[in-house]
Amino acid sequence: MSSNISVYTGLWINHSHNPILGATITLKTKDGGYLQALLVLLITTAGGFFWRIISYIIHQFCSKSGPHDAIHYQQQAILKNEDTALGAAWNFALVSFAWRKHTRTKWWQLWRSRTAYFVALTLFVAAGFGFASIFSSQVTKAAGTKVLLNGANCGLWQFNNTITTGWLLKTLNDSMSAANYARQCYNTETSPLQCNTYNVPQLPWAAKKNISCPFEPQTCLLGPNSAYQMDTGYLDSHDTLGIDAKPSERVALRKVVTCSPINTSPYAVFVNQSIEGGDMVDEYIQLGMGLAYEGYNWTYEYNTHAYYVNEGYDLQTLNALAGGGSSWQPVEAFNRTDVDISMFFLAPNAVGYAYATTDPIFAATTERNVTSPVTNMPVFYYVSDDWITVTGCTDQYQICNPSKPGLGGCTPLGSIAGLVNEATNIGLNVYQYKTALTVIGAMRESSMYYSVSGRGTSALRAQSTVFLNEQVLKLPVDQWQIETSGWFAISLASIQQALVEIASGPVNIVEYGGFVLSPAVDDPYARVICERQMIQNVSGYQNFSTLGMVVILIVGTLLVVLGLVVDTIGDWIQKRLKRDYARLSWVEDGFLQLLRLTHEGAGYNGWDCSVSSVPVTTALDEEGQRLDISDSPQPRLVNNLSSISSIDEGPHQEGTQLLQWGERYHGFQH
Repeated sequence: MSSNISVYTGLWINHSHNPILGATITLKTKDGGYLQALLVLLITTAGGFFWRIISYIIHQFCSKSGPHDAIHYQQQAILKNEDTALGAAWNFALVSFAWRKHTRTKWWQLWRSRTAYFVALTLFVAAGFGFASIFSSQVTKAAGTKVLLNGANCGLWQFNNTITTGWLLKTLNDSMSAANYARQCYNTETSPLQCNTYNVPQLPWAAKKNISCPFEPQTCLLGPNSAYQMDTGYLDSHDTLGIDAKPSERVALRKVVTCSPINTSPYAVFVNQSIEGGDMVDEYIQLGMGLAYEGYNWTYEYNTHAYYVNEGYDLQTLNALAGGGSSWQPVEAFNRTDVDISMFFLAPNAVGYAYATTDPIFAATTERNVTSPVTNMPVFYYVSDDWITVTGCTDQYQICNPSKPGLGGCTPLGSIAGLVNEATNIGLNVYQYKTALTVIGAMRESSMYYSVSGRGTSALRAQSTVFLNEQVLKLPVDQWQIETSGWFAISLASIQQALVEIASGPVNIVEYGGFVLSPAVDDPYARVICERQMIQNVSGYQNFSTLGMVVILIVGTLLVVLGLVVDTIGDWIQKRLKRDYARLSWVEDGFLQLLRLTHEGAGYNGWDCSVSSVPVTTALDEEGQRLDISDSPQPRLVNNLSSISSIDEGPHQEGTQLLQWGERYHGFQH
C-alpha cells in the first residue's frame, strides 16, 4: 500500500448502511480520546441527575401527611440530600444495618428490611449508568474501522513515451508489492492482521476447469476443452472495491482470465547459429508465434546450451493488447480483438526432479541417474520432457450498471482498451461513469502479464521448493493451474492496491521521471470520486457513530436539564393541585433546612426564609449553638433556655411537630 496515506477527518456517511446508521465521524486518535472522555463524563453526569429525578419522584410519592416512624424520615432525608445513586445506596445500607438491633433482624436477613428495596433500586441505577459509561465505547465499534482517504493528491501516474526505465521500475515495484500481499492474504481463509487494510482482505473469485480453449482449438496442448478459467463474478464498487457511494452511484466490475498450456510443436524450429563474434555454434529453439522484436522473425528464442551450464528455471513473458499498442503481434491462431493476451515461456534448464511429474508445464518423466560421490551408489532423478513450455492466458473485463438489470446493463466481456467507450452505452449516470473510469484506471496494469513481468522465477510457486537446482517435492498434476491462480490473485491484489494509490496519490513517480495526472479543475465529479475511497484499520484514527453520539448527547442533556428543574416543575404543579405537604417536605428535608429545624428545636430562633432551600438568620452576627459532648456516646446541641420557653407556649411554633414525633409512637416498625 502507498505510504502517502492521508485520512479524511470529519463527518461522512458510510453507505454500507442507511444515512442515519452510516453517519460517521472520523477523528485522530488523540482528539477521539478527548471526545470519548467527554461522552463518559456526560453519561456520568446524566446518571447523577437521573438519580435526582428518581429520588424526587419517590420522595414525593412517600410524602404523606400524618405521623411516621424514624426510618421514614431518614429515608426521606437520604432521598433529598444524596446526589448520587451509589452514595444513596451506601446510606440506605447503613440505615438498614443500624436498625437491625431494634427490629431483631439478623445481618443476613437485612434484605427483607424496608430499606433494602431502596438499596436495590439505587444499586440498579448506579450499575446501569456505570455500564452505560463503560459501553459508551460502543459508539466507536458501531462506526467500524473503515475510514475515507481525503483525496487531496488524487490522480493516475503517467510517464512520457520516451521514459521507459521509470515505467519499468514503477510497474515492477507495484507487481512485487501486489505479489507480497497476495502471498499473505489470498492463500488463507483467515486473514492475518496485515490483510485488514483494504476494504476487503481479498477480492473473491471462482475457478472453472475444462473450459473452451481461449485461442484456436488446436493451439491448446490438452485439447479444445481443457482450459482453466478464473472469474471474479460481479464485484460491487462499494461493498468490495471500497468506493463509498449510495446504491444509485455504484458500478460492478468483472474480470475473467482463461489459461491453457500451449501446443508449441507447430511453431518451434531448431536453429544452429554461432554467438556473435565467436566460433562456437549453439543450438537454438525459436518459436514463431508472431513478431515480437524488431529485426527478428521469432517470438521467443531459447539456447539449449543453458541446460549444460547448470541454469535453473527461466520464466519470460510477452503480451499483446487488443487494438495494438504492444510489441508482440500474434499470429492468427492467437490473435483476438476482444481480449488482452499474455504468454509465459518457461525453460526448466538444468532443474532436476526428485519425483516424476506429469503436469503439462513442468512435465518430467525422463529418468536419469548419477553416481553419488559420497555413497558411490546411483542416484535417480528426472529431467524435463521439454526444452520449453508455454502457457497462454487471456484477460477480459466487464463493467455493469447495477441500476439497469439484464444484459443491457453490462459492457461485453472485452479488453481493457475497449472499456472506456463501451461504458458510455450502459446508461451510467455521471457519478457511475466517473467511478467506472477510476476502476478502469486501476486495472491498467492488472493483466496476468504484469503479475509476472520482471519478476522472473520468483513468480513461480514451484521455485520455492527448488534446492540446488533440484525440485525436491513432487509437483501435482495441476501445478500449472496453481501457478496461474497465483498470478490471478496478484492481478486482483494490484487492483486493490491501485485504487488506494489513485485516491492517496502515487508515490516515487517524480523521481522516476513520471508525473501525476490529477482530475481537471472543471471536473468536480472526478474530484468527488477521489474522496470516496475507503480503507480500514489505519493507525492514528478513530471512528464514532454519529447516531450513537447524538443519542448520548440528547438523552444526557435532557436528563441533566430535567434533573435541574424537576423540583421546580413539581413545585409549580403541586401548588396548583394544593399538595402543600409533599411540596414543603421536599424543601424541609434539605440538609440545611434540617439543620435549621435542629437548631430551632434546641431553642435557637431568628431564622428567615424558612421555606427556601437555604435558610438564613435574621441577623448576620447571630451567634450559633454549641455542641454538648458531656454525653460522648450521644452528643447534642446546648439548649437555648430563653427560647425553649417560647416554644413551650404553644403547639403553633415551628418545629413542634418534628420534636414530638417520638412522643406519638412507642416504637418503630422496620
